[in-house]
Amino acid sequence: MSSRMLPVSLLCTILRLCDNAELVRWTSVCSAYKSEAERLLCGNLRLEVWHDEGLTRANSCLETLANSKAKAELVRSLAISVVYSYHIEELSIQIMCKAFRAMVVLQHLDLLLSPKVHLAETFHNIFRECTFSLVTLTINLELIMAFIYPKCDLSKLPRPM
Repeated sequence: MSSRMLPVSLLCTILRLCDNAELVRWTSVCSAYKSEAERLLCGNLRLEVWHDEGLTRANSCLETLANSKAKAELVRSLAISVVYSYHIEELSIQIMCKAFRAMVVLQHLDLLLSPKVHLAETFHNIFRECTFSLVTLTINLELIMAFIYPKCDLSKLPRPM
């Protein structure tokens, strides 16, 4: 350990207190700090697609994971929220498939997606080639209905009050 390096335990404690923007800055300090900051950044990912900027970020993140096995292997928890149905078509399914295949240690997956009839088949195809072992899987009710009743028009189902 050089005189300028923090002990690993102290570094981990400090980095856990940082937000994502601060963690990104830590990645440019030195390689030891970069690897620890990336471990925290990639460990629990949340992709929220509420608008076009979120869609761009989600696609960029998935592309990074698809192309960087080292980063994809750090992902333990992933949450994907897509509110508007037209955004799901714009998420790159091919890149998503490649990213999911690379996330071999993924344990927690949370999907909140707009109801679309073709989603059940899409996610079946995505997950068919994955090797991760999920501990928890959370899927919104409308997506479950799309799995169970793929021919049903979910927009006609009654909404809870």
